[in-house]
Amino acid sequence: MVQPINNYTVIDKKLLAGIFKQYAIECRTTPLYEHLSLKIADDPELLELAAFTKDKQPLPNMLFAAVHYLLLNDTQEELADFYPNLKITNRPIEEAFPIFKAFCEKQYDTIKHLIATRATQTNGINRCAYLVPVIASIAAKENKSVHLVEIGPSAGLNLWWEDYKIQYEKETTFVEYGASDSKVVLKTMLKGDFMPRLDQPVNIASRIGIDQNPVDLRQKDQADWLKALIWPNHTNRFGRMEAAVELACDRTQNFLIKGDTIPDFRAAIDSIPRDQLVIIYHTHVLYQFSQQERESFWQMLEEVSKERDFYYINAECTRTQRIKHETADTPVELVTYKNFQKTETLVAITNGHADWIQFIQENWNL
Repeated sequence: MVQPINNYTVIDKKLLAGIFKQYAIECRTTPLYEHLSLKIADDPELLELAAFTKDKQPLPNMLFAAVHYLLLNDTQEELADFYPNLKITNRPIEEAFPIFKAFCEKQYDTIKHLIATRATQTNGINRCAYLVPVIASIAAKENKSVHLVEIGPSAGLNLWWEDYKIQYEKETTFVEYGASDSKVVLKTMLKGDFMPRLDQPVNIASRIGIDQNPVDLRQKDQADWLKALIWPNHTNRFGRMEAAVELACDRTQNFLIKGDTIPDFRAAIDSIPRDQLVIIYHTHVLYQFSQQERESFWQMLEEVSKERDFYYINAECTRTQRIKHETADTPVELVTYKNFQKTETLVAITNGHADWIQFIQENWNL
């Protein structure tokens, strides 16, 4: 019998099936995962395996990542034929499920251990495309060097955006920002007619990333897990990640801090002198927080605002944020804490991977 890891048991088959059916909707841009999700939803054995997923972690993401992780290290497996980032093949997706299930049965214990002990990690470096204009605008307005604090940064790749080349595309034209000779090229489509100015450099005074499981990309095992979380048909994302990992291996890792409690977050913020410009941000992290943990985090920010000014950027696709900003996509919100006043501004709308961005011109008075 499945142990009650992640608060699921064998009697929760309908709940587990519903989770995979919903995931099939969310990953329609990845035919392999869409197809497998629907098949897993009707497979009791694979649902029981998925139920071993670590608490607060999304079951489909973890199961698929564990399988992908194993294939990265053994591309000779037949299942790898269905992964475009691993092999060039034309095998029909409809043939994948029996092979996927056989692989899971063969690697049952290994997969079970991976999903019970690992966690999803931030790997969407394209999200820098909406973070950078906000941070640059704040830095220009304040005319100060910036101290960055990222919550849940994983390997901290979104703290080093000045090392990347970012291209904002609009029909046949594009705006380019960053390191022109970088091997890491981020591309996003612009929706709407507004693009914030990016003509002033940003001086980064310091950067701190605080994560419950900081990823050291110099360790192949950890780098492979980060890659495994990328959907296999997103070959451009996979290529960007490999280039970013190579670049990151040349950096010191001392900007990453292990921590996942409110006092940990507060200590990181308080380590920066109060007269300095601080920008706190996170992207697609709060879904791993309970509602109580979210409330405590926001309350901590309110307490910090009584002692200093700072800016807070969040890009979260939680139901609360989507309802608040009346969108089905991911709202990018800037919260300004200045002179004991709090101002919330919707600055952009995007999707989970920042494949496209719509900056909200009427709100761009940062």
